[in-house]
Amino acid sequence: MRIMLITGKYPPQECGIGDYTHRLTQKLSRSGYRVFILTSVFQERQNSINELQDNGVEIIRLIPQWDFEDYPVILNEILKNKIDLVHIQFQISFFNCHPMITLLPFLLKMGGHTKSVRVVVTLHELAGPVTRFFPGPLRRLWLLPLVFWADAVIATNERDF
Repeated sequence: MRIMLITGKYPPQECGIGDYTHRLTQKLSRSGYRVFILTSVFQERQNSINELQDNGVEIIRLIPQWDFEDYPVILNEILKNKIDLVHIQFQISFFNCHPMITLLPFLLKMGGHTKSVRVVVTLHELAGPVTRFFPGPLRRLWLLPLVFWADAVIATNERDF
């Protein structure tokens, strides 16, 4: 199985979610899965960089803005790497607070070539500094396409569940 984890930050950027994602990739790789990380381009480097970790995990630092202009790039990486499962590590501020990431499961399910791709979403810090400015009903509406179109949703804490 080929798995792509999508995260706005990944080591060496310092971030708890990036560290969590790194540890998850280690476990998945040791379990025999082919793992890819799709993440943001470093701010100090505006060009894409692909890295191969010693455990075979491919890190694709390719996405500059996480907006609708980046969707074709994401889709291309999923198709090019023959991904079976996309796992989104969702924390809205890491995706520039743009709705594209919340619509990604829907866009993949409606896409002709990606209907069979399974989507898992891990919800991180829904009550964090950015989301607390959205009233509860608006925050839930914002997340609706993300959780409704995903094949599975993981909440990292009881409150978000």
